[in-house]
This record gives sequence, C-alpha cells and structure tokens, in this order.
Amino acid sequence: MDTDENLQRPLPMTWLSQVAKVPGYKTINVAIALWWIHCISGGGEIKLTRKALSLLNVSRETANDAIERMERAGLIEVVRNVGMRHKVLILVWE
Repeated sequence: MDTDENLQRPLPMTWLSQVAKVPGYKTINVAIALWWIHCISGGGEIKLTRKALSLLNVSRETANDAIERMERAGLIEVVRNVGMRHKVLILVWE
C-alpha cells in the first residue's frame, strides 16, 4: 500500500456524517482509514492494515473498538475469523 495514494473516490458525506454521530475515540480516523483502503483495493471486503492505522495515529485496540461501534450503527459489516484480521465491508447508501 503506497502512502502517496490519494482517496480515489469521494468519501460519501452521508456515510461520514453518520460515522460522526458514533461515539468513541478516533472513530472518524478509523472510518477514513477504512475508506482509504476501500479506494486503493477497489472496494468489497477489506482488511484494516497496521500501516493505515499508523498513518492516522490509531492503535489496534482503539480501531477494534471503533469497528464494533460502526458495526452496531449499521455503517459496516464485519466478518470475523479466529487468528486473522477482520474483513470489513463498508455499507454506503444514497
């Protein structure tokens, strides 16, 4: 993953405004990291990387908390596999 890559698609404000309503430390940071990886990978299920978290100054523990909150809010779906990173699907609506 190249850190010079920009977001290739606009971040939907409807989705981001819903993320902003989710309580918790650095939830917005995690959402931006997820969207960045989503853009770079071409969409679909993605895995949140250490590099993306590091760029946005988020610990793995904080990211896991934010992912759980965003999942409860219906903004993402998460596939959990024991011993592996979660796969995340961003749920964007018009």
